[in-house]
Amino acid sequence: MGADLHVFQDRGPIYYLAEPHSLEPGEQIDAASLRKQPSLLLNARYRVVDFGGRDSELGDLEAWRDDVGRRIAARWLHGPGGQGKTRLAAEFAADSGAAGWKIVTVIHGRGAIAPQPQSVDLRLDEARGVLLVVDYADRWPLSHLAWLFNNALLHHAVPTRLLMVARSAQSWIPARSVLRERRVATDQYLLRPLADGDELGVRVQMFNMARDRFAAAYGIVDPTAVTSPVSLRGSDFGLILALHMAALVAVDAHANGEQAQLPHDMAGLSAYLLDRERRHWALLYENGQKEQLDFKTPSEVMARAVFTAALTGSMPFSQGKAILHQLDLEIHPDRILSDHGACYPCPDAESVLEPLYPDRLAEDFLALTLPNHHVPEHPGAVWATDVVEILTGQAFHGTVPVHIARAITFLAAAAGPGRWDHVAAHLNRLLGASPAMAMEAGSAALTLLADVPGIDTTVLEAIESLFPEGKNADLDLGIAAVVDRLARRRLAMTQDPLTHARVRDALAQRLHNAGLHSEAIVAATSAWPAWRCLARTNPDLESVFAISLCNLSIYLLAVNRRRDALMIATRSVEILRRWKPEMLRRESARGLLVHAPTFAAALTVLSACLLRMGQPSEALISATEAVVIRRRLAAGDPTAHEPSLAESLMSVSGILNEAGRCQEAVLPAEEAVGILRRLADDAPNAHEPALAVALSNLGFFRCRAKRWQEALVPAEEAVKRLRRLTDINAAAFEPDLARSLSCLGLALSEAERWPEAVDAQVEALIIRRRLVAADADVYAHDLAGNLTKLSVGLADLDRWEEALHHSLEAVAIRRRLAAANPSAYEFDLGIALIGLAYLLGTSRSGMPLALEALDEAIEINERAAESNPLAAGVNLNSGRILRTHLVEKIKEINSDGDAV
Repeated sequence: MGADLHVFQDRGPIYYLAEPHSLEPGEQIDAASLRKQPSLLLNARYRVVDFGGRDSELGDLEAWRDDVGRRIAARWLHGPGGQGKTRLAAEFAADSGAAGWKIVTVIHGRGAIAPQPQSVDLRLDEARGVLLVVDYADRWPLSHLAWLFNNALLHHAVPTRLLMVARSAQSWIPARSVLRERRVATDQYLLRPLADGDELGVRVQMFNMARDRFAAAYGIVDPTAVTSPVSLRGSDFGLILALHMAALVAVDAHANGEQAQLPHDMAGLSAYLLDRERRHWALLYENGQKEQLDFKTPSEVMARAVFTAALTGSMPFSQGKAILHQLDLEIHPDRILSDHGACYPCPDAESVLEPLYPDRLAEDFLALTLPNHHVPEHPGAVWATDVVEILTGQAFHGTVPVHIARAITFLAAAAGPGRWDHVAAHLNRLLGASPAMAMEAGSAALTLLADVPGIDTTVLEAIESLFPEGKNADLDLGIAAVVDRLARRRLAMTQDPLTHARVRDALAQRLHNAGLHSEAIVAATSAWPAWRCLARTNPDLESVFAISLCNLSIYLLAVNRRRDALMIATRSVEILRRWKPEMLRRESARGLLVHAPTFAAALTVLSACLLRMGQPSEALISATEAVVIRRRLAAGDPTAHEPSLAESLMSVSGILNEAGRCQEAVLPAEEAVGILRRLADDAPNAHEPALAVALSNLGFFRCRAKRWQEALVPAEEAVKRLRRLTDINAAAFEPDLARSLSCLGLALSEAERWPEAVDAQVEALIIRRRLVAADADVYAHDLAGNLTKLSVGLADLDRWEEALHHSLEAVAIRRRLAAANPSAYEFDLGIALIGLAYLLGTSRSGMPLALEALDEAIEINERAAESNPLAAGVNLNSGRILRTHLVEKIKEINSDGDAV
């Protein structure tokens, strides 16, 4: 294939890569068929209407593709259903293929039709670049997108573009985060509706273009005699699909003499076209009966098959046959599938139940078939409710149907704002009986359900009761949408300040889990007035307010608002500290078991804020206090509290290391590794990631303590474990792998295994450059440290020029960081300057510059010694010794001894 294939043992491939489908000669639809079944004219697959109205957007895509400044880039193309996204993407792909690019379509795996063996050749050969097109990207779980982003096909030397097509922009936020961690340039592109008002002419032009092509298919000589049945103003007709539907209805009505029955809105247009579908099925059946043609399915049975296909999508023959058996349609499934395929041919000969296209028409068909709508000319079918329940049930081998996500998504889209109100009642009945179905349907379905105006609050609350307590990357966006909808309802129902505070805090946590950090900060901050008021009248609630503040400081750290986070975390600890005497004395419900974990967590967050602000001594005090509390808790309940004790021990080690107390940093790190190794033996999935990071830290701390041989063992184990974890989830573990590799390189260097040391540092550097390209604020500091370590390793191999190049880059990065935040980064600048001075001092021409660097480093460390005397003292002593050595060398070189 020339690419990776990611497969789950229990579910098959996560996705399929294929070359784009092109129409075979036999797939061209003849004019007679089109006149009998007008919906085929709207199917983007047949490209009946020439591409138009989106020339500017097509030009933007081509400019994005041809940007030579980006080796790999991803774009999220989004807009409402019917906006023309799929057609624009197809046109762009065709143009790119003609321009010499390798075009690859990506199909989500669950329930999809696998490409035929040997049919896929994704080798790039002489291709100018590779373009991957992902349709329905907002319906993919985030973890599946992360697997795709890790595919080798995206990481060749040629330019690579990833075009993801979606209705919603919401799923883009976490997907963008994953892409940026992989050093992928990202942007989103909203496909806007065609405006009315001054630009109404564009809509008229698009209507006329579609009308002329449809008229040609119908054999109408003068298409100008056909006029629109509806006004093209208004939001509905900003959709290209709506204009095409209006044109198709106008042409069909003109050709069949039905102008008196023309509809006047979008619902009417859909009803008209679906009525023509039903008429087509009936005629086929009648002709089959009269003329003994090979079509034996009555129109009412065909309606059930089309309804089924809308909910399931296409599938292999055996699965389609099994589903029709479940429906018990009194006609052999083979016969139904054959006749359905004659009406709706699949592009793949091995698949059946090709759904009605476009999607919006399929959604409208579902809505018009379900009972209790308000279109009297098209009464609902009594069987539709039962079919929905069967297709979404768990009757198939006791497992959840693979099409559950599509079924719930299509029903929720049909019930969305401005669509079909009555579909909400069917969703309420369906999900009220089985709320777990919504969880199985996934994040995109949850997001759509949260937007359905008629969804019952009790149904959403039943779904909410199934949400996991912590994070779930594949569901967090949908969970946040449901919680947001419920929060608005709950806030509107009461003025109780305690309810308001708790609801806003719960919403903030879910928004934070979904990566919506700014929105989380707004929600958490809006809870403050209620908490303040409550705390004045009920001191017991003051501690709950402190927890809210602690969480807010975490959200602020996530967007790098360090000063604000420190202020809030400090306030949280101040409040909780007033409860401390009770916490440490009492073992009651209000004592140790309730408040101590909270206080320890708040102290841990405060220590992180202090460390991020360059205050290691103050951070150590808070972290040490958290260890004392968590050690007592772990003694009473190891299962519940040992993981957090290990976390606090590693935090203390890190702070001691930052403070220059390197020997002391080793002991708590060793204790943490021992705890985590024991936990990982019992539950590897839960604890191996923490163990791998702890091993990496232990190796680093032993290096700093000059225990080089001892450092190699945990460093090598950490790299091995983190490589395995990164293969599973690169987004989560690549930063830790880079740090572990850098630590291993340092230990190898001190063991005089210099070539291996440089290899490890180079691999770490490659990862960190990728991370910095995605988020410089977070990863620039680590990159500078990596460059400094690599320069030392290169110097050991006498590769002085390369070493100097990397050292200069490290100093430049440190200088930028220190200018923005001296208290946090100036100390590291001093270290980098000493390393640079060492390299510069190896040549006569560099010695004066080396002295300048040392003077600056000594000045920085003299200032730092006031707050961190131990670490700064070591660097200050090293700088002064090196300076004295350089001065002596310069005196030797200059005969008058007066060079200084």
